Amino acid sequence: LVLARRTRLPSATLVAPMCVAAALSATGALTVAVPPLLAIATFILLGASVAVRLEGMSGRDVLPAIKMSLLAFLAAFCVSVSVAAVFAALLGASVGTVFLAYAPGGVDAMVALAFLLGFDVAFVAILHVARLIFLSLCGPFLVTWIRRRAARSPSRDTL
Repeated sequence: LVLARRTRLPSATLVAPMCVAAALSATGALTVAVPPLLAIATFILLGASVAVRLEGMSGRDVLPAIKMSLLAFLAAFCVSVSVAAVFAALLGASVGTVFLAYAPGGVDAMVALAFLLGFDVAFVAILHVARLIFLSLCGPFLVTWIRRRAARSPSRDTL
């Protein structure tokens, strides 16, 4: 954890232990089984934390957000299933495992789903962490490039 913080690993307190656990799991040095009651309690807490964020919002506020969320979900789902099918064939892995590994979403949620569905948790975790690291390393350069391009553009509406 100290090394992860010193190297400025994104979300070091989450990613560093996950990398260690993924490595131990991938090598077979560690096998962990989460008790079902603990898994259920965790998912209830995750759901409650999402519900709390909606507190104070009216139906008029929530409905447009739900519509846009569903459209974004549908688009992301279609792309993810397509990519998963191609890579599953190339890698010889199950479509479900590859889907969760490439699906947009939080590392914690995708790893939890992989665990509950019996997919390869290490594979899912490694690809999500690799995505985070890639975005953390390339993100600043991409933002700088976009800003420079926008500054040169005669119209601020286009890149």
